[in-house]
Amino acid sequence: MEQRERDDRGDIVVRVGAPPRPADRWAGAGEEPMIEDVIADPLFHLLLRRDRLTVADICAVVEEGRRSLRGRG
Repeated sequence: MEQRERDDRGDIVVRVGAPPRPADRWAGAGEEPMIEDVIADPLFHLLLRRDRLTVADICAVVEEGRRSLRGRG
């Protein structure tokens, strides 16, 4: 089975018999990982450290966004 698609740069990528990559499950609109899954990811912690942020910083922003969205309804 061969799939042809364009990547972010517009280059054609051919996938031959390759199963979907785990990251592809988040590629669809409206489907997002749970915040708990993001926080549990070791790469997320590396990015936090690089950006000099904490999990508490991220949780505060997420909660602020939730409050803002509730206020729109």
